[in-house]
Amino acid sequence: MTPQAPSLPCGAGNFSRRDFVRSSAVAGAALATGAAPWSRAGVPSAALSSLSAEDVRLSPGAQRLPLPKLKEWESWSYGMFIHFGLSTFAEKNHPPPFAANYTQEIYRPTKLDVGQWVAVARDAGMKYIHLTAKHHAGHCLWPSKHTDFTVANSPDTTDVVGEFVRHCREKGLKVGIYYAVMENHHLFGSLSAGGLLPNGKRVPWYGGGRIPKQGEVLPYVSSLYQNFMTAQIDELIGDYGPVDLLFIDIPSMLGIGYRHWLYERIARRSPATFIEMNNGMGFDGKTYQPEDYFPQDVISYERAIRSATTTKWWNVEGRPCYIPGEVLELIGNRWFWVEEDKLRPARAIAEAYRQTRARGLNYNLNVPPDRSGQLPSDSVTTLMEIQKLI
Repeated sequence: MTPQAPSLPCGAGNFSRRDFVRSSAVAGAALATGAAPWSRAGVPSAALSSLSAEDVRLSPGAQRLPLPKLKEWESWSYGMFIHFGLSTFAEKNHPPPFAANYTQEIYRPTKLDVGQWVAVARDAGMKYIHLTAKHHAGHCLWPSKHTDFTVANSPDTTDVVGEFVRHCREKGLKVGIYYAVMENHHLFGSLSAGGLLPNGKRVPWYGGGRIPKQGEVLPYVSSLYQNFMTAQIDELIGDYGPVDLLFIDIPSMLGIGYRHWLYERIARRSPATFIEMNNGMGFDGKTYQPEDYFPQDVISYERAIRSATTTKWWNVEGRPCYIPGEVLELIGNRWFWVEEDKLRPARAIAEAYRQTRARGLNYNLNVPPDRSGQLPSDSVTTLMEIQKLI
């Protein structure tokens, strides 16, 4: 497999002549004001203020998915993030490469109940769930044919992804699959973020389109890892499809060419799937770097509710793209379950939900199962309190 850059760098689909005329009219109206139609920072405030509501409504944007489809995603409003896997049973959420305590033998849920997760999410008023099919430990929650580091060779052999998809469909929730680019088991010659260099310096978490300084080494994945990732993504969207949303974490390590190629491949094979390249928006909610994260259908604001913008229109490679967003927050303070982690007050979470929705963004709350394989009772109680408050 030789990844190639797609012919449409903005991830755009084929537009009709009418769409082209409409989008050109919008850009022309902005240029007539003497201002650039899309600001350098990606926030089209000057342009939009000069256009009528009808002009904005008629603009299709250059993104792959049409506006009605993206509005459908925005209607999901409230979701759950499930971080569960090898890190639930180990000491750290982010293991160093080939950590001795990260063998699949430690994966031993005692009362695994995937149906409970989905039922609780439904009863809490949530409409979609993200599940960490493969996190930074590299352990796969499905019996992948491309590695033996999976549940198939663990003390509990339950196909968690399969059970998750089945229960979501039975209970009417949208299926979101999380896949981590950065991981420390299947390296294939990659230089993993967070790892150590021979000189003892730690590799930074993000690199992507940033030009390294003299002597600086940025994380990357090898072409062999790209082959591996492609095969596993094909499994997830093929064997468990239709998948409503595919969440790819730390996409900046993929490189621009392969990231575009992978996006187009997923879009061809599963055109109705929303593709979310996790970017965190730099934690300021305003800075968007297409060179590190595009193409994507939706944006994430990782723990950035206070600075999350209401902007949906972004300047991507010179073209306006409508990219809605979701805020990712935690019910406690850790992504994976940790015994000493304390839950946040229900009222504080309900207020964060209200602020998020007021910005027109979805709210996705991380609620991790414990080592039994179930959502803890105190988390369930808190979720039901939040449901009453919102």
